[in-house]
Amino acid sequence: MAEVKMDKYQEVVKQVAIEEDDDFEEFETQEWNEAEEDLADAERWENDWDDDDVTDDFAKQLRTELEKVSKEIAK
Repeated sequence: MAEVKMDKYQEVVKQVAIEEDDDFEEFETQEWNEAEEDLADAERWENDWDDDDVTDDFAKQLRTELEKVSKEIAK
């Protein structure tokens, strides 16, 4: 008797798990050839992937602020 209840329970659990997968929207597969790709994005990624300019305005402002805060802490 317990095995029959367990089998029914497992079947219900399997059915619920399968139904939950149905919530995802299906999308058509897009086939792109090289001519359709946006080559500008790839080039931009390659050109500025390591854009760590320590002399830019933000770096200067940050360095100034850190020095100011460290002086205030030292008082």
